[in-house]
Amino acid sequence: MVKSRRVGLSLIEALMALAVFGAGVLGIAGAASRAIMMLREAESLEGARAAMLSVADSLTQFASPVSGSAMRGRYALAWTVVDSGVTASIVVRVLWVDGTRARSDSVSAVAAPAPARLHVVP
Repeated sequence: MVKSRRVGLSLIEALMALAVFGAGVLGIAGAASRAIMMLREAESLEGARAAMLSVADSLTQFASPVSGSAMRGRYALAWTVVDSGVTASIVVRVLWVDGTRARSDSVSAVAAPAPARLHVVP
Protein backbone atom coordinates (compact mmCIF):
# COMPACT_ATOMS: atom_id res chain seq x y z
CA MET A 1 0.00 0.00 0.00
CA VAL A 2 1.39 3.38 -1.07
CA LYS A 3 0.69 6.41 1.11
CA SER A 4 0.16 9.84 -0.47
CA ARG A 5 2.77 12.32 0.68
CA ARG A 6 0.72 15.35 -0.28
CA VAL A 7 -0.36 17.16 2.88
CA GLY A 8 -0.63 20.90 2.03
CA LEU A 9 -0.81 23.24 -0.95
CA SER A 10 1.89 23.62 -3.52
CA LEU A 11 3.44 27.03 -4.11
CA ILE A 12 1.71 27.40 -7.48
CA GLU A 13 -1.71 26.62 -5.99
CA ALA A 14 -1.19 29.18 -3.24
CA LEU A 15 -0.10 31.85 -5.74
CA MET A 16 -3.09 31.16 -7.99
CA ALA A 17 -5.50 31.38 -5.04
CA LEU A 18 -3.88 34.67 -3.98
CA ALA A 19 -4.16 36.06 -7.53
CA VAL A 20 -7.87 35.15 -7.79
CA PHE A 21 -8.54 36.67 -4.36
CA GLY A 22 -6.64 39.86 -5.30
CA ALA A 23 -8.60 40.22 -8.54
CA GLY A 24 -11.86 39.89 -6.60
CA VAL A 25 -10.81 42.52 -4.07
CA LEU A 26 -9.78 44.92 -6.85
CA GLY A 27 -13.13 44.38 -8.58
CA ILE A 28 -15.06 45.15 -5.41
CA ALA A 29 -12.95 48.27 -4.74
CA GLY A 30 -13.53 49.50 -8.30
CA ALA A 31 -17.27 48.95 -8.04
CA ALA A 32 -17.41 50.79 -4.70
CA SER A 33 -15.43 53.71 -6.16
CA ARG A 34 -17.79 53.95 -9.14
CA ALA A 35 -20.84 53.78 -6.87
CA ILE A 36 -19.52 56.67 -4.75
CA MET A 37 -18.88 58.75 -7.89
CA MET A 38 -22.39 58.06 -9.23
CA LEU A 39 -23.91 58.97 -5.85
CA ARG A 40 -22.11 62.32 -5.84
CA GLU A 41 -23.28 63.05 -9.37
CA ALA A 42 -26.87 62.21 -8.44
CA GLU A 43 -26.71 64.42 -5.34
CA SER A 44 -25.40 67.39 -7.32
CA LEU A 45 -28.05 66.90 -10.02
CA GLU A 46 -30.77 66.72 -7.35
CA GLY A 47 -29.50 69.95 -5.76
CA ALA A 48 -29.40 71.69 -9.15
CA ARG A 49 -32.93 70.61 -10.02
CA ALA A 50 -34.24 71.65 -6.60
CA ALA A 51 -32.75 75.13 -7.02
CA MET A 52 -34.07 75.38 -10.57
CA LEU A 53 -37.60 74.29 -9.67
CA SER A 54 -37.62 76.63 -6.69
CA VAL A 55 -36.91 79.59 -8.97
CA ALA A 56 -39.49 78.46 -11.54
CA ASP A 57 -42.11 78.01 -8.83
CA SER A 58 -41.44 81.42 -7.32
CA LEU A 59 -41.61 83.13 -10.73
CA THR A 60 -45.02 81.65 -11.51
CA GLN A 61 -46.42 83.39 -8.41
CA PHE A 62 -45.84 86.88 -9.85
CA ALA A 63 -48.33 88.62 -12.14
CA SER A 64 -45.53 89.78 -14.46
CA PRO A 65 -42.21 87.96 -13.81
CA VAL A 66 -38.96 89.36 -15.24
CA SER A 67 -35.74 87.74 -16.45
CA GLY A 68 -32.75 87.54 -14.13
CA SER A 69 -30.00 85.46 -12.58
CA ALA A 70 -28.76 84.37 -9.17
CA MET A 71 -26.18 82.19 -7.43
CA ARG A 72 -27.36 79.55 -4.96
CA GLY A 73 -24.34 77.89 -3.45
CA ARG A 74 -22.40 76.33 -6.30
CA TYR A 75 -25.32 76.60 -8.73
CA ALA A 76 -25.51 79.51 -11.20
CA LEU A 77 -29.13 80.10 -12.16
CA ALA A 78 -30.42 82.22 -15.05
CA TRP A 79 -34.02 82.60 -16.14
CA THR A 80 -35.58 84.11 -19.22
CA VAL A 81 -39.18 85.31 -19.29
CA VAL A 82 -41.06 85.90 -22.54
CA ASP A 83 -44.37 87.67 -21.90
CA SER A 84 -47.05 87.07 -24.52
CA GLY A 85 -49.70 89.23 -22.93
CA VAL A 86 -51.88 86.67 -21.18
CA THR A 87 -49.20 84.12 -20.23
CA ALA A 88 -45.47 84.25 -19.65
CA SER A 89 -43.10 81.52 -20.80
CA ILE A 90 -40.27 80.95 -18.29
CA VAL A 91 -37.06 79.02 -19.00
CA VAL A 92 -34.73 78.44 -16.03
CA ARG A 93 -31.17 77.23 -16.66
CA VAL A 94 -28.68 76.05 -14.07
CA LEU A 95 -24.91 75.61 -14.44
CA TRP A 96 -22.57 73.91 -11.96
CA VAL A 97 -19.26 72.09 -11.80
CA ASP A 98 -19.49 68.45 -10.77
CA GLY A 99 -15.96 67.32 -9.96
CA THR A 100 -14.05 68.36 -13.08
CA ARG A 101 -16.99 68.54 -15.51
CA ALA A 102 -19.25 71.53 -16.10
CA ARG A 103 -22.90 70.49 -16.19
CA SER A 104 -26.14 72.24 -17.09
CA ASP A 105 -29.86 71.57 -16.98
CA SER A 106 -33.00 73.55 -17.75
CA VAL A 107 -36.72 73.57 -17.10
CA SER A 108 -39.62 75.40 -18.77
CA ALA A 109 -42.75 76.73 -17.10
CA VAL A 110 -45.74 78.85 -18.01
CA ALA A 111 -47.07 81.56 -15.73
CA ALA A 112 -50.71 82.37 -16.25
CA PRO A 113 -53.01 84.57 -14.20
CA ALA A 114 -55.32 82.86 -11.74
CA PRO A 115 -58.80 82.28 -13.07
CA ALA A 116 -61.46 84.77 -12.02
CA ARG A 117 -63.45 83.81 -8.96
CA LEU A 118 -67.10 83.23 -9.55
CA HIS A 119 -69.51 84.82 -7.13
CA VAL A 120 -71.95 82.16 -6.06
CA VAL A 121 -75.14 83.24 -4.34
CA PRO A 122 -76.36 80.64 -1.82
